[in-house]
Amino acid sequence: VEKVFKFAKFPDKPYNYAISIALFLTGAFWMVWATTYLVYKGEGSPIEAFGKAIEPTKKIVKTGPFKYTRNPMMFGFFVILLGMAVFFRTLAGALLVPLIALGFIVYWRVFEERYLSERFGKEYLEYKRETSVLIPREPIHSGTLADDD
Repeated sequence: VEKVFKFAKFPDKPYNYAISIALFLTGAFWMVWATTYLVYKGEGSPIEAFGKAIEPTKKIVKTGPFKYTRNPMMFGFFVILLGMAVFFRTLAGALLVPLIALGFIVYWRVFEERYLSERFGKEYLEYKRETSVLIPREPIHSGTLADDD
């Protein structure tokens, strides 16, 4: 991509490596935290394909990392991708991360959210309304989400 579009590389600076390591560790933290939290709190597996969970969770999880984003594992994955782009000094890679994220957001809207809406009904629709799809932030409280931690 860089050769075709003649993208410049990031400068080879020592801080690039520190930034890339920080991004990688942050992304890995979110992925591990979310996966283990979903397995223990949701009592199921995060593995799914085209909106169908292989081993679906037994209950909706709205606390822990899921309090801040509906897709904390994918947030972590995209942070790792960004860290890799910085490590390899590829501007094209850094620019592709949001485009890939946009593709996943479309996928979530078409497959995952429909499945979860059917499965958990009003509870999921409320959670969806109050919680960011990807970028972690404090939820918008309507007074009904309870933190059970």
